[in-house]
Amino acid sequence: MIKLYAFYSIGGYKDLYLGELKPDCSSTYFLPLLSIMKKRNKEEEREIVANLEALPKIERITSSNSYGFPQECSMLFSHGGYILLYKTLNDGRSCLVLRDLTSSTKDEEGRGTPFNLLFMAESENDCQLLDNVALFCFHNATLLDSILSPTIVYDPKVNGTRADLPVIYEWIASCPTTRLLAHKQGQYNYVMVGSPTTIKVFLKEQNVSQNYVDAFCSVDGAILKGAFVYSQAKDLQSNTGLENNDIEANSNKEDTKAKSEGVTEVDALSPLSDFSDEKKDVPSEQNVVEEVKQDTDSFRGDCKESQNDNTESTRSTEIRGARSPEQLPILVKTETIDEDDKLYTLIFGIRVPTCYIPWIIIGAFMVGCIIGRITL
Repeated sequence: MIKLYAFYSIGGYKDLYLGELKPDCSSTYFLPLLSIMKKRNKEEEREIVANLEALPKIERITSSNSYGFPQECSMLFSHGGYILLYKTLNDGRSCLVLRDLTSSTKDEEGRGTPFNLLFMAESENDCQLLDNVALFCFHNATLLDSILSPTIVYDPKVNGTRADLPVIYEWIASCPTTRLLAHKQGQYNYVMVGSPTTIKVFLKEQNVSQNYVDAFCSVDGAILKGAFVYSQAKDLQSNTGLENNDIEANSNKEDTKAKSEGVTEVDALSPLSDFSDEKKDVPSEQNVVEEVKQDTDSFRGDCKESQNDNTESTRSTEIRGARSPEQLPILVKTETIDEDDKLYTLIFGIRVPTCYIPWIIIGAFMVGCIIGRITL
């Protein structure tokens, strides 16, 4: 069961409980004049009042009756900084919130009265369905206004506001089945903002630390910061006419690709990215080690053939100890060693970080000048 709430203007903005989204749901109504008609108790209105009382109602959320609306969602309606978001609440339920949808009504000054919607998934199966809706919203954010705005309208037949819940349920049930998102209590799966500069506005407005948001994205489907985190659950239930075997095959195919790419148990990926069927030609660590070993052995062999005296070996260079007077002493080997992400140079058989070489040269020059003045 998915519950639907709204922040809607009917004689002023109100927090409303629109009803439950399920296969057999029906439209609900907000009838502000019904109580007045009942008080008037006119004979000609009694049949109308009876018919209106039989209609499913849109309920107003109050401090005494919240209709399941979580207290932690209050700021999502009252404070902005975002376009839409998908969040896992502290009690484990999931909620999808859409802000500033275009209303079909206007206020007394002729101004538009945008409204907010909040979808609340109560069970695990509902959460899987809401995952599909959340990812559809991510990919099709520009379509949401045209889809949802006509579903809450003024109905002149009852002189009140009607919420077309069957239309909304048909839409969420038609969203394609996708990979499930990983849910962690208190974590935002993603937040859609107008631009990168409004990320700070959202964090301040909602009093949220950035660590609690998996991904920030834009309306055009670009990831601005972070990444989507997906679950590894394989038992996806399709609501789009796909057979269970097809879904399982697709899931297994994704798992195989994930393993080939070295994806961990919970992988963080953009919804727009996909696993590649081809592996990149990247040398493995074992091959690199073997190549280095072969080069080192070859170098040592060449040194042993050229001399039979004392030979001191290192991992990547050789300092020869026996040579003729005509030979220039090999004191510094220009070849470097890349170890622990640092470069080293061998001087007198001593491994010295390459970044220290300029300072050593300057120091040697200064020592030479001082010795020269002393000897004079």
